[in-house]
Amino acid sequence: ALRAEDVGGRGGSIVLGKLSGTHALRDRLEIGGVTIGAMVSKRLALLMKGLASNLPVVYGSALAALHAIASSPC
Repeated sequence: ALRAEDVGGRGGSIVLGKLSGTHALRDRLEIGGVTIGAMVSKRLALLMKGLASNLPVVYGSALAALHAIASSPC
C-alpha cells in the first residue's frame, strides 16, 4: 500500500480534496478516533466533495463540521 511518507507526505496526514474517495475520508476520520457507518460515510463523502469543489483542501475543522451534519437525522 502506498503511504504518505512514500510520496513526501508526513505520517498520519491525509489530505482530502474533491477527488478523495470514501475510503480516504474514512481513514482520515479513524486517525482522529472517529468511526462511522456506511450511510454516514456516503452522506459525508457527498458533503465533502461539494465543499472541496470550492476549496483546494478540506481541513480537519471543516471535516468535523461536515461530520456533525452528516450524522444528524435527515
